[in-house]
Order: sequence, then C-alpha cells, then structure tokens
Amino acid sequence: SLSSLLGDIALLASNALDALQSDLGEVSVVAAGVISSGRLFTGRQRTEYRSGGALRLGEGVDFVEGAARVHVPAASLATALQTNTLILHSDSTLSLPVSAAGASLPRGAVSTTLGARDGIVVSAEGLTQIDALQAAGTLTIVTPRLMSVVPGVFTAGREPEIIDQLDGADQTASQTSSSPPLNLPGSLVVSPGIPSEVVFPPDAFGAGTNTITVTLTGEAGSSLQAQPLSGIAITGSNESMSRSFTGKAFALGQYFSAPGRVTYIVAGDQALTVQVKSGEATSTARIPLFGAPDSQVAGPAFVQLPGRLFITPDRASQLVFTGVELSGSGELTLLVTAAAGTLSASSVEGVAAGGTATGLTLTGQAAALASYLAQPGGLRYMGAATSLGLRLTDSTGALKAETVMPLAVPTQPTSTVSSGAMVLPAEIHTTPGVWAPLVLSNAAFSGAGTLSVDVFAPAARLQWSGGNTPAAGITVTSGQSFTKTADTTVYTATRFSGTAEALNAFFSTAGAVRYDTGFDGELRIALLGTMPVTGSILITTLAAEGSVSGPATMALRLPQALTITPNTSSPLVIGAALSGDAAEGTYALTLTAATGTLTANSASSLTVSTVTQGVRLSGTITALNAYLGSGHLTYQGAGNVALSASLTLGAKALLSASSQLVAAIAAQPALTVAQTQYVVPGTASPVTLGAEPLAGVGQLTLLLEAASGSVLEAVDGGLTDSLADAHRVQLVGSAATLNAYLASGFVRYTGSAGSLKATLTSTDGKRSAEASVALTGVTLTETSQLPVLGLSLPQSLATTPALASALVLLGSPLQLVSGTVSGAYTLSLAVGAGSLTARDTALDSLPSSDASGATLALTGTLTELNSYLGSGHLIYTGSG
Repeated sequence: SLSSLLGDIALLASNALDALQSDLGEVSVVAAGVISSGRLFTGRQRTEYRSGGALRLGEGVDFVEGAARVHVPAASLATALQTNTLILHSDSTLSLPVSAAGASLPRGAVSTTLGARDGIVVSAEGLTQIDALQAAGTLTIVTPRLMSVVPGVFTAGREPEIIDQLDGADQTASQTSSSPPLNLPGSLVVSPGIPSEVVFPPDAFGAGTNTITVTLTGEAGSSLQAQPLSGIAITGSNESMSRSFTGKAFALGQYFSAPGRVTYIVAGDQALTVQVKSGEATSTARIPLFGAPDSQVAGPAFVQLPGRLFITPDRASQLVFTGVELSGSGELTLLVTAAAGTLSASSVEGVAAGGTATGLTLTGQAAALASYLAQPGGLRYMGAATSLGLRLTDSTGALKAETVMPLAVPTQPTSTVSSGAMVLPAEIHTTPGVWAPLVLSNAAFSGAGTLSVDVFAPAARLQWSGGNTPAAGITVTSGQSFTKTADTTVYTATRFSGTAEALNAFFSTAGAVRYDTGFDGELRIALLGTMPVTGSILITTLAAEGSVSGPATMALRLPQALTITPNTSSPLVIGAALSGDAAEGTYALTLTAATGTLTANSASSLTVSTVTQGVRLSGTITALNAYLGSGHLTYQGAGNVALSASLTLGAKALLSASSQLVAAIAAQPALTVAQTQYVVPGTASPVTLGAEPLAGVGQLTLLLEAASGSVLEAVDGGLTDSLADAHRVQLVGSAATLNAYLASGFVRYTGSAGSLKATLTSTDGKRSAEASVALTGVTLTETSQLPVLGLSLPQSLATTPALASALVLLGSPLQLVSGTVSGAYTLSLAVGAGSLTARDTALDSLPSSDASGATLALTGTLTELNSYLGSGHLIYTGSG
C-alpha cells in the first residue's frame, strides 16, 4: 500500500524512481524541513512557502493542505523531477552543488537559473550532497518520510488520513528523531568592519517550549556581540567568533527577532553557520553574508528650521530663516513654492537663483544655502500670510526632503502713547488797545494725567484771575527757561498746569485769561503731556467801523471780523464799541445775526430782552462797553454771517455797525503711536507706528527721524521722500494717506535698537504734534521648530534577478532629525522596474495592505516603520 512507503527510504538512482513510476500516474514527493537559500527563500511566507505546508517548486494540478497533486506527463520520474516538478514538506534535505554552469533547478521551477552563491541548501539531519541533476542524472533524497500518491487518493475521502500521514501521525519513531525546525533568512546584509545586526524571524526555531541551544559561528576574523536577556543563557565573549544561546525555542525566536540584540562584525563577504540542538537532534544552516558598502546614502535634509517666518502681508518682506541648518552632499537645489503671492531672490557667490515668481530655485552647497537663507536681503516674498513649500533635492533628483513653512504676521506691542489733542482757533479778530479774553472751547485740550499748556508770551502780556492758583486744580508759572518734552530748546512762556478737565474749564471761562491786543502776530500755544503738541493762533487787530445816521455826538464801531468756533458757543469780544459824548441815561443796543443764536450771559448790569434773531441790551454807555468787552455775549452757529448792531439816539439819530463772524477753527494734528516697535537688528524692518497713528485735517507733513548712523527709507514710490538724509524720511499727504502708507510697511528701518522721533505738522507749519517710539531689537523666530525627518539608507541592496528578494533595512533608516512628533507617518516606496510586495504588515502593528506593485505605501509610527523595514517582510521581485 502507499502507506508502506512511509519511513526511511533512500532513492539512490534514477532506476529506482523509474520502478515507482511503473505503478504511479501522479507523483508527490513529500518530506519535512526548512529550505534556506541565499536568494530565493529568506524567511517566513516567501514565494509559495508556508510553514508546516508544502513547498512547491513546480506546477501542481491542485493543492490540499499539506501536499500537492502533481501531474507527471513524462515516462520517467527521474526526468520529470529534472524537468518539471518537485515538492518538499518538513524534515528533508536537498542539496544542489555549485557547478561550472552555476546552480540550477529543474525546468518549471521558480527559476531555471538560480544565482545563489552556494545553491539551494535544505538543512536537516543526514545531509546528502546530490550531484547536479542535469549533469549527472542522479537524485538522492534522504528523509524520514516519503510518500507517493495516485490520483484517486485525494478523491476517495482519505484526505484527513493522508494529511495525518504527511504530518507524521503515527510516526513516533520519526518524530522523536526529527531535527529541530529552522526558519532562517537565506542571507544577511552586513557592512564590513562595523557591527551589523543579526535578525531572524520570530518563529526561527519554532513555537515550542522545549529547551534548545542555538550556536552561531562566524569565520576567521569575525566576532559576535550579544546583549544579555533574562531567560537566555549566553556563552562566549563579545570578541568570540562563536556564541551559544540556550533557552526555550519560542523565547530564542523572540530574542533574535529584536534588532540590536546580536550584532556581527565581519571583514567581508563570508557566511554565518547556525546550529540548533534539541536533545540529540541538531539542525544546521549556513547563511551567506553579503557585504554592503560601509557608507550609508542619506538624502538631503532640513536639519533645523524656524517654526515660522514673519512677513508684512502684501508687501515685499525679507524671509530670514534664523538658525537654519541643511545637510546633503554635493550641489543641492532648494525649490521654494508659493501658492499665493510672489517670490524673488538675487544670486550671490555660491548660490544661484532661478525659477519663477511662484516656484523659485536656489542652487548651491548645503552650507552656502543655509548661510544665504539665514541672512536678510536674499529671499523676498510678497503676498498673504499663508505658507511656503520647501523641497531640497540632490544633484540627481532622486533624493529629496520636503516640508511646509508657515508665514505669520508679527504681533507688535499693544500699548500706545498719545501726544494728546488740542483744538485751537486758527485766527482771532479783535480791536486794538484792549485786553481781549483768550476764550477757548470747553474741549480744547485732551490727554491723560497732568498736562501743561504753555502760552508763548511773557506774563506782562497776559492777565489771569486768581494769581498763581487761578482755579481749582490749576497752577501758573512764568519764565524764560521752559523746554518741551525730550527737547532742549529754551523758550519764554507762561505755563498753566492741570488735568485736561481743569484746563478746559479754566480756558473756556470768559475773562479767566486775557491777552494784550497791542500787537499783531501769532500767539503760540503748546500742550505738554507724554509728548508735546504745538499750535498757534493768528491774532489780527482790526479798526472798528460804524456808520451814523442823523445828528449825533457818539459813534458805534465793531471790528471788521470776529472769530467764532463753528456750532460751538463762542464768545464775542468787542472793545470800546461806543465812544463820543453821550448824555447820561439808558441806551438800547440791538444785536442780530441772520443765522445762529446770540445769547447775553451774566448781564446783571443791563436789561436784556429778546428780539428776532438777536438780543437787545439796555444800560448806560459805560455798562454797555464793559459788557461787550467781557466776552459774555456768545454766538452759536455755523458762522460766516454778519453781526449787526444798532443804537437809537432820540428820534432822529441812528448808530449802526456790523462785523463778519468768521468760522476759523484749526484741528490740531495728533499722534497716537505704539510705545515700542519691534525691529530685527540689521534688517530693513517695517515701521508702522501703530494702528491709525496720525490724525489731522488737510495736508499734513510727517517727519520721521532715527539716530544718526541708522538707515530710514521709504521703499515705495506712492509717496515721495522730500529729504535726502539717510536717517530721516519726510512724507506729505492726508492723515488717511499717511496712515495707509505706514501700515503697508513702506517705511523701513535698518539699525540697532534705539528710538524714532515722529513730528506731524499742518500745511501752514503753525500746528504740530511730536511723538517718540522705542525701537526694540528682537529676533523674530519661534522657539519651537518644525519636525525634520531624515532617511539613512544603504547605498545598495543585494537582489536576485527575477526572484523574490527580501529587502532588509536594519537599524533606524527613518529618523527624526529635530523637533518633536507623534502619530503616524506614511512611507512611500517606489521602484523603477519590477515590483514590491509588503507581507505580514499586520504582524508589525501596521495596517495590513499585502499589496504589490511598483509603489507601496506603509503607514505607522517611526518605530513601527523602522521595525517593519528590518523584518525582511518587504519583498522585491525584478531585474534589480
């Protein structure tokens, strides 16, 4: 029967196979063992091998678990084995020696020509060398079990029985004498002279709990180094060429599956012998070692990058990569891409700029590129604050590193300082020879804290009530040695100090301050707070005019013009309006204005009545003149209207006069600036002064002054700098135009930390505001950095053309060069010819793809990806 063939059978010549052939129509030669090859079989689940199942090297008609039905069309079994099929299962040995023509397998096997250095080696007890099949025509198989089957076996309902027989059921003698299992890689890649990792599959020695001893033996000049582990007994020293490891079979498999535990230092291409002993049984395998170049090929890398770059949106901004470090050999090309906005660069010695405005290239050595990027003035960007793409490529274009660089707008300090605000009439008309009241708006001054109002006139030309403390919260000093804030210019003035509220109340009270109208010209006033504001009032004295109708010995005269503040209660000061000989008695003076409202305040010495569009004042001539000169008569309206006055003398004489109420108000220029502005020392940093820093009416002149030796420039032609000084810029425009120009970053400062003085002046030059901004030097870069990834790969990997070859990348080919990172990454692999296969990805905590093709994508943490690349589960099939 067929089962009688099981046991120790040696087929020593082809005629014995021929004898079997006479009784069989189909043949399966079944044995047990592990096949080891330098090129073809490199571990678990390679090609069509399955642990515990049949290993098929030929073309089978169909398969069942544990064996295969193989059609043998040839008349001779020996010929069939040479030309068509061979199936091995568990503990057998088969050897093909190297001949002059090279090792070979029968036609129809996985490869007709096998390029392995030592051919195919099946390691087991009773190893027998077999002559080259094609050359000698002999075949020797030594096995505890051999089985040949006919076609009806697998269809007669005896599959379980046959499978039991194939697995060694009821073969107690065979099981007790069988060799310990070996599941080893067919080869290892080593780097001569440096420790190379020895890594086996987790089931290299089976999954049993029996105690075994694994002995690794190298060749002359080599040494094996091993890390101790609990439960594993290790003999030999790290300088020895042979080391033994004793422990449970499954534990030793786990020990050898972890990279870094066993390393091998070898001089060149050699072999490593692995012997496993379990009781009296041993198994031996010889693993060829293929030397890889000592050096690794590492692609270009961004070793260190700032976390982001700072720009001024939509304005030409210098891109300065503070602390940048690049690595890579030879000439590198950096491609900078902008999805929105434009890029520009200039070539310098060692770095060539090219490309387009949206895809700019910089070419040079790594050090030269890094130096170029770290310096201002080279690379520039104009656009929104989005991000830039960076790609660093070597000269071949095959190795590259990519990342994304965020762009951000720097946050300037939010604290601001205001120059304060002052609203003064541009001109005051009055009559000569009187002390006219200096009456201002009740909101003439604004500012925080204690302010000072300097009237540029000596005390002899001013009068004020109350001495040196004329009102609550007001103090007065006068002298010739006053100076404005942060200015050394000395001037003569009378200073009124107090809060804005107290000063407004004081100066809006008619008669509180009077000035001598005996001169024409400007009355300059300065408001001193944190920063000074200066302005002036043009004092114009006009002769009073009037007309007389009928006989009269008196005259009524009004100034040709009186100044009012539009739509504000404005005092009307009229000096000596009535003159001449007048009889004692009461007179009625009528004052009217076509628009607006006239009001007689504090007129206790007169009788006041209301008339159409005006008032009637009745009293003595002396009382009328005193009242008109007091400033208690007020007008509120738009102005630009005539003030008419009439006085009736008896029944026949009428005195009349008129004065033009002129709306003359000047909005004082004002500055509200950031107390501190950040600048990058040595770079052209934008100076914005803050948000909407300028205020004023009409055309204004802005003067910016930096310290001598620094550079201040207007970089856009929208406004013209009228000065030729390197450290000063003067611009003219409305407040809105100037604010927009500053916000665009067109004014640039180059220098160290210092201060910037800003002066805003009205068109006529009579009103101005000053401010000072501290320029603080900073390095605008993030303390955090972008995570930078690196690759370190062997320059070559040994493969066998047309055969499935394991790609083993030991160590840590994927590296986190700088920064911190967590989570999963996707590793993309591609070959120009042939295909890649990812096997058993689920065993390495990676999503199982088991995909094949010219490209593969593996996703996992860096640790998981490195572990998988070192496991031998990545397969390449192709011509290399």
